[in-house]
Amino acid sequence: MTAEFDCPFCGHTNEYDDDDDQEFGFPCGNCPATIDLEYEDGYVAVMKACLKLECQCLKCAGDLALEITEKEGSDTGFCSKCKSKLLVTWSDSDVDDVEITETTIDFYCPCDGTALRLAEITSEDGGKEMLCRECDHNLSVTWCDWQLAEISVG
Repeated sequence: MTAEFDCPFCGHTNEYDDDDDQEFGFPCGNCPATIDLEYEDGYVAVMKACLKLECQCLKCAGDLALEITEKEGSDTGFCSKCKSKLLVTWSDSDVDDVEITETTIDFYCPCDGTALRLAEITSEDGGKEMLCRECDHNLSVTWCDWQLAEISVG
């Protein structure tokens, strides 16, 4: 027996055949959504629908993929490359905006080459004073557009 149901993302009418016995991860016939169903006595109920939403990091162009369950909303995830925390906003199952909410900047001490990291950066532009853990030099580090701008020894 077959039953029809609409995709919550694109509205496409799909057919479910109880001979398929596939109630989880049913693919929409029109969009990339996967749909979890409950089938009983010729009736189909959509229990959950997921759509993979992909976008790129503004800092490094790395990938971020979120599984969304609503046509519009926002959620955070981490860039696959630089691990920046990204806030993604979407509507009609398409990305509207991507913002960096937190990142790290890796660099080397200009005096001795020690690898250093500024963590929990939450502003696009800024600066911070820090001490190199190896040579004890005072470093002034500035960044612009989430990228290292300048390191000076003080």
